[in-house]
Amino acid sequence: MRRVLLPLVVVVGALQGCASDSNQPDGDEPDLGPVPTVTSYADVRLPLDGYRLRPDQERTVGRAVDLLITSCVLRFGLDYPAPDQWSDGLPDRVIGVVDADEAARLGYRHPGAAANDRDVAVAKAREVPPPPELRAVLTGTEAAEYRGIPVPPGGCVGAANREVGKEKLDALVLDLRGEAVRRTEADHRVKNAFGAWSSCMDDAGHPFPDPWAANDHGWPGDTAGPDEIATARADVACRTETGLNGVWVATLTAYERRLVERDADALTQLRRHADDQVRRATDILAGN
Repeated sequence: MRRVLLPLVVVVGALQGCASDSNQPDGDEPDLGPVPTVTSYADVRLPLDGYRLRPDQERTVGRAVDLLITSCVLRFGLDYPAPDQWSDGLPDRVIGVVDADEAARLGYRHPGAAANDRDVAVAKAREVPPPPELRAVLTGTEAAEYRGIPVPPGGCVGAANREVGKEKLDALVLDLRGEAVRRTEADHRVKNAFGAWSSCMDDAGHPFPDPWAANDHGWPGDTAGPDEIATARADVACRTETGLNGVWVATLTAYERRLVERDADALTQLRRHADDQVRRATDILAGN
């Protein structure tokens, strides 16, 4: 599913004659450079990916925060049952379905969706609303002290987040990714590739104006039915026939690279903060 995001002779023609990206105004279409072969998301490496915490790093930070919260709450003579570490989200498929095997099995469904839904359901089922005294200590919003012990600003949760340096760090990255996606899909080379893909889909009996119209069609049912699977298989086949994925990823890479250069200082600071956050969390867990 979507995020926030050509015949081969046409692809080659689209890439020929592109001016160098050096000294181009920000609004010009950049040179694409090498066009990759993309048959799965293992083939997709985008410049902005390096500025976000990986899922394993997010779990490390979460475990460290929970450990600090538990320790803080114990000072007040209370017990804190740390929640399960889970993430209500899935890896982004920034250009939609690309894997032929997944399309044949799952249609447009994300391969991790079923497992993620189960994990979220189990975690939520285990959640128990904290009693008032624990909530006061956790949040720090209902009492300045408990049993004569001062509650830290923001409660134990706030204190733990401050010690780890935990912040929502990916807002800038998501904003830049959204900007890159918009520019990519307005680029004439991607528009041409969408048009070639659409013609291929028409010939296959699946008329859609662009790949997102198929990916975000709102396919019915809890699992993919025959129509969805047939469309997804044709989608992937037409991507291969027209070279769409390579042009799409190359263009998105070019725009992300431009934005990384434009906002280099802010992104470098963000990466340093993220690395520091993970180091703090790792040290806290190692000292337990």
